[in-house]
Amino acid sequence: MEKSETPAAPESVFRKNSDVIERIIDGEAVLLNTNTGLYYSLEATGSRMWEMLDGAMRLLDIVSRIVEEYDVSEDRALEDAQKLFGDLVREGLVDPC
Repeated sequence: MEKSETPAAPESVFRKNSDVIERIIDGEAVLLNTNTGLYYSLEATGSRMWEMLDGAMRLLDIVSRIVEEYDVSEDRALEDAQKLFGDLVREGLVDPC
């Protein structure tokens, strides 16, 4: 996935696009956008963020959980999450609520 130039806002809430088929394989999310036919994969931390997408949690809430579960600073986790979710929106894999 190319890097996004538009990071997601920390207060944003997202939901998975219903046109995306997902599978978790060995801790990595494999995503298929059925509209484009393109496959994507997310490594462990990105997969964990994907699992938390419920259409109710703010990006900041997801980041807080990542900081609790992984050895990462809040600033770094937020920066990475903002970039990731910017990419996911651009690729049509998630929708802002």
